[in-house]
Amino acid sequence: MSDQNGGDGYVTQIISRKVKPGCQKQYEAWLKDRLVNALSRHAGYEGITILRPGDTPSKEYVIIQRWAGYDELCKWVESDERHEVLAESEPFTLSGPSYRKETGLEVWFQLPGEIQVKPPPRYKMALLIWMVITPLVLAANFATGPLLQSVPVIPAAYLRSAAVVIVMTYFAMPLARKLLARWLDD
Repeated sequence: MSDQNGGDGYVTQIISRKVKPGCQKQYEAWLKDRLVNALSRHAGYEGITILRPGDTPSKEYVIIQRWAGYDELCKWVESDERHEVLAESEPFTLSGPSYRKETGLEVWFQLPGEIQVKPPPRYKMALLIWMVITPLVLAANFATGPLLQSVPVIPAAYLRSAAVVIVMTYFAMPLARKLLARWLDD
């Protein structure tokens, strides 16, 4: 794992593994029966997405784990259970895992590693962000208007924008990305 400290808040860890030819069924069983079950028992674990290689020659799997925060991810990474579970996958893989951790907005649009997911065109990314942020800004202004009336303009703007960024990062953008995935990926 990277030594970067993502600070507090949502963290995504991206792991890629190349599976030995003929071992995909065993690796799939390990993913389902061991890894996912082990992860689900750890505090702060929020979900997993597995990108399977399909018919690509590399046979590389990309595993995207979502965690509530950096501390929760570190507890999992340092746990004896994780080391035990990963050791069980060694007979099915060509090499050790490759790790990447993301703490920002970059994971909304593309994934790193050898399996390249073509990011949407910039105009679609900009349009999606604009479509999400505009109603959030309007709602923040409406909801906080009476509360921040006596606060000077600049601090009030920072408070409103903080609320917008939090809602956008944790709720609105992931939902919009999911709902508009087909359009973004065309």
